[in-house]
Amino acid sequence: MNVSKLKLLKRIPKQLNQALGYAFGDDKYIGRVETPFSHIVKGWAGCKQTANPVWVKISKGEEVQVVLANEPRSDVLQGKQLSNANCGFCAVFSNNNQAMAIVEVMLAGPTLSIAKPNYQGRKLFFIHIPKTAGSSVNSNIQAQLQDNPGFTHAEGMKNDWHHMIEAPYVSGHIRFTDYLKHFSYGDFITLAFFREPFSHLKSHLNWVCHLSEPEKVEFFNNHSEVVKQISRNLFAKDFCAPSTWAAFADEMKPREYGLFDNPQVRYLADIAPNQKVTTAHLTQALNRLESLHLVGLAEEFDSSMQLVFSAMGLGQPVNEFKSENINRFDYGADFSSPEIREHLTPLVQYDQLLYAAAKQKFSQQQIIFG
Repeated sequence: MNVSKLKLLKRIPKQLNQALGYAFGDDKYIGRVETPFSHIVKGWAGCKQTANPVWVKISKGEEVQVVLANEPRSDVLQGKQLSNANCGFCAVFSNNNQAMAIVEVMLAGPTLSIAKPNYQGRKLFFIHIPKTAGSSVNSNIQAQLQDNPGFTHAEGMKNDWHHMIEAPYVSGHIRFTDYLKHFSYGDFITLAFFREPFSHLKSHLNWVCHLSEPEKVEFFNNHSEVVKQISRNLFAKDFCAPSTWAAFADEMKPREYGLFDNPQVRYLADIAPNQKVTTAHLTQALNRLESLHLVGLAEEFDSSMQLVFSAMGLGQPVNEFKSENINRFDYGADFSSPEIREHLTPLVQYDQLLYAAAKQKFSQQQIIFG
């Protein structure tokens, strides 16, 4: 496959401003590193002559990441620095990494041969984080496997887990810790999908609230008393009022942490349901994200499924990729509201960092398997 050579662009000016970061560029490429000493490196980069996004290599001490600079940056376009607003980048490094970030723009180079993992014919284990398009993932993969579709919702079949080791596909609401304990010896290729955290939290809240609708009584009764009480409490709230979410975040009880406090980090970290997520849990989740063979993004569903099919050698899909089990109920919460987002940020702040890292890993895998 094609890889790229690197171009290290000189800083402009040579004097480094630690608060504002530094600009870099030449006659063709330009950019800015805005947080060079933070463990979350943000900035933008692009080509002055085209609107195509560029790949950048970010070196921070001994850690290196390659990311696509294609996140929206309307300020760059408004400042007439580039003709394309999709030029931003973000890379999450270790919390204690205080080295200065060095950014290199990747240029089109000669064709070189690099190692491409061979996952074809391997067994696939899908860690199904709830409300991340997992039902759609299951449906499309099982349709492709046809005669031997494997198992979904394995979380409800614990007594049979040892029988699933040779299945071509296993999926379930099974946390990474349980995967390591019960399935890792099966030599699976591991997959997980992630979702933009505010959208994910809203979907989860809508789902739990919807359990208390009269027509869901049978499904409601199949849940624990804790979930039933949480659902009843949500059902009585005014989802449209910002004050609802201020109180929800401030008065959250430990029994609710497992459902609503940074739930995506929870799936990858060792954490009790009544415990709040911390930076230590985030670090563990980021390390485990790195160990996953494949990641997908709910917002990039078709591209994610194409990547999975390509990596696993599943060929062309039987049909177009289909979406299943989509939440079509909405209780009116506007999570685009800055006021509501401010109230709820503690419930997604670690998920946001995990999601940013998942996006980077997804972009890198598109290079490998694209």
